[in-house]
Amino acid sequence: MEINEKNKTSYEKAFITEGEFGKAISKPSWKPDIDENEISDWSGDSNDNWVPATPLGYRDYSISRSEGIKNILNNQEDYIDLTGDKLYQVKKSDNLLKKYDKIHTNSGDFIVIKDTETRYYVIDINGNQYYVDYMEE
Repeated sequence: MEINEKNKTSYEKAFITEGEFGKAISKPSWKPDIDENEISDWSGDSNDNWVPATPLGYRDYSISRSEGIKNILNNQEDYIDLTGDKLYQVKKSDNLLKKYDKIHTNSGDFIVIKDTETRYYVIDINGNQYYVDYMEE
């Protein structure tokens, strides 16, 4: 799946900031991603809370993830309109959706977080995750 680089940057800014957690430390192996399954570098903090290691040190991933999702969805540009039946008429071969794309549906706004050969996965501003089956060719 291709990546919407503009929205990926918005998501990364939830992790890489110069605020409370200081400047980002270079760590090439760290790749922020909405899909927690792709994070392999997990470590514990001083309170034994298990969180992923980020360039900023240890912090609560769920907070960072939530901030990133809100950053993307609060940007009112570049939504893909999948209202009505369009949500269920997307074919894999259309190559319409990229990871981190924002889609607008009758049920609200979502971010595309990944896909497989048969379905694509989305998340809403509250962190609820859903999937939609691609339309058969």
